[in-house]
Amino acid sequence: MERRRRPATSGAILVLLLSGIEGGKSLVLPFKLWLRSILASTYHTLYRLSLPIRWWLADKKSRQTDLDLQLPPAKLRFRVTESTDPAAFSRIGEEASKNLQAVLGEAGYSLENFAHVLDFGCGCGRTLIWLRKQYPVIDWAGTDVDFEAIDWCRDHLSGSTFTTNSPWPPLPFPDHRFDLIYGISVFTHLNEQHQRAWIPEFFRVLQPGGLLLLTFYSEQVWRTRRGAQEVESRGFAFRTSAKLKGVLPEWYQTAFQTQSNMMAMVASHFSVLKMIPGGFGSHDVIIAQRE
Repeated sequence: MERRRRPATSGAILVLLLSGIEGGKSLVLPFKLWLRSILASTYHTLYRLSLPIRWWLADKKSRQTDLDLQLPPAKLRFRVTESTDPAAFSRIGEEASKNLQAVLGEAGYSLENFAHVLDFGCGCGRTLIWLRKQYPVIDWAGTDVDFEAIDWCRDHLSGSTFTTNSPWPPLPFPDHRFDLIYGISVFTHLNEQHQRAWIPEFFRVLQPGGLLLLTFYSEQVWRTRRGAQEVESRGFAFRTSAKLKGVLPEWYQTAFQTQSNMMAMVASHFSVLKMIPGGFGSHDVIIAQRE
């Protein structure tokens, strides 16, 4: 009488699974990658869910902090620096205002030479808060895609012009409106298509002889990052963050580029006056003039 086969035990199934190519390594590796993906996804979800609580706690704490400046809500500060620390917001803004004046000085200019200045990508006024105090006679303007940040600036930084802009040109300003446009840590985040679209728009709203000043990540930053080879080969690399999905737009993440790539892009419409490596710490600076 033929004996009936017993069903394979779980141990036997495991042996069969692990007896494949190279002792089961072909299965272990995909499992590790799957597990890593699940853990990363869970962490990123929990991180995003925790943000409103972190913002609320930071606002509650900052009300007890005595800082000699008007402080935007934690949510708006986070969008600028990915930090809710009010002291860091203040310190970085002050440093940026000093760096701006220093690099202009290297190019032979002073803020006193300008009458109408635009902070492109001003956010909640981190740098403008300081510059307005030092140069109150300048006609300051700020623009950003973050309408909540612009609303805060309008309510708390009176005497300056603040407008929202779309992710793509044009800006809501007439031709030749400004004699200086600066973008601090904006081209460190825009993808390549957006960067190239904004250069001719800067040309339009700048007066003849006006200056354009932009910062972008130095080689020392991207050299050790994933994508360094892409930056070297094509001059530009753009990386998105799964952790900040839904917090920041897909086109505004992390951008790395070479000095030669930035110079060629700006030189398509401007005369490049100076390239200053490390002019803003981890950022290089390009200064160009509209003919």
